[in-house]
Amino acid sequence: MKELVKIVKNTGDYIELKDVNRNFYLIISDPKQSASNVKNVTFIFTTMPSSDLHLAASGTPYNSEVVLKGIEDWVKRIKRFNAAEKQRQKLIQEQNEEDTYIPFEEVEEDDKHLSPEEQQKIDASLQLLQNSLEENKAKYAVENIIEEVITLRQSLATLPERVIKQIGQKIIKKIVDLGQDAVKDIIVDGMKGFIKYLFLNEAIKQVLNHLHLLS
Repeated sequence: MKELVKIVKNTGDYIELKDVNRNFYLIISDPKQSASNVKNVTFIFTTMPSSDLHLAASGTPYNSEVVLKGIEDWVKRIKRFNAAEKQRQKLIQEQNEEDTYIPFEEVEEDDKHLSPEEQQKIDASLQLLQNSLEENKAKYAVENIIEEVITLRQSLATLPERVIKQIGQKIIKKIVDLGQDAVKDIIVDGMKGFIKYLFLNEAIKQVLNHLHLLS
């Protein structure tokens, strides 16, 4: 743990830990003693990232008995983010090497990132897609696609929109390559907006339109 995080401030009732590689942090503050049990103390844990999918900080009450577990959970979360970051860099490298993999119908700004509201909308669609893939993994070979969807969801806050669209296009193409039955089973109504957002090429559009999945 020492190689990953360090204590940057400790005043007794305020402890701040930081990730040594980035701006992630954990603040333990605002201790409150229980009136009925002096050994029972509640702290506020303010963590960034707040979850595996969201970078924004959030505060959560923790009982003194589970403080250590709260710290361990945060460290594990950082490790998962680090693993996702390595995968993100790999995806960007692969996409840069295959920049013409699927042609765009309009030019996007290379470094434009999604707003928090846009991230939530895309994440909701990807959650539907992930759920649908999970439900159909007994019928179709979609394990690798599920992993790509999870990685993309974890990277929405850090990837440029251009790369998000390119990865999304590749995911949809892999589903289309599984055949029409797979497409009909996996692509559900709530994903239509996301699919249109991707600016798919004409070949994939024709397949989805033929199955009435874009109308």
